[in-house]
Amino acid sequence: MSALTGDLRAPRCSSMEGRRAPGPVPGEQSDRASVARSGSMTSSGAISPRRILVVDDEPHIARIVQLKLPAGQYEVEACHDGAQALERLRRPDRFDIILLDIMMPRMSGLDVLASIRSLPHHSDTPVIMLTAKGQETDRSRATSLGVSDFLTKPFSPKKLLARIEDLLGS
Repeated sequence: MSALTGDLRAPRCSSMEGRRAPGPVPGEQSDRASVARSGSMTSSGAISPRRILVVDDEPHIARIVQLKLPAGQYEVEACHDGAQALERLRRPDRFDIILLDIMMPRMSGLDVLASIRSLPHHSDTPVIMLTAKGQETDRSRATSLGVSDFLTKPFSPKKLLARIEDLLGS
């Protein structure tokens, strides 16, 4: 069914790779040392970018994250609801960090977080809650489920990058 006739199927998760705006981001370092610090080395010695999954029903959030992270150091993939994210996370490949909204259709971010912690290859993956919902009850539940950090929307891209780098040990 086309979008004009009201396709209600959920969109698939999408890779943001190759969708970077042209030109450097202000303050971005492009030397190999900075890539080595934030990326990970493959067995051949090549540097591969850190993988980030953004789970948010607002597509522009993933785009903002992708545009504000240093080029070549991070690969961003986006899912627009919790069910899609869990389907994606059940595949054997790993993400280095997950950015997760709380309020989403079909499944809350807190329910997604609980499910992520039950997946063997993502049980210890750092998760940052990016949310407009910052009530203490949400923070408390997320903490009990193993969230790594919280950022309230609107968020500062610099603060997000600092928290990502801190959690990844960059």
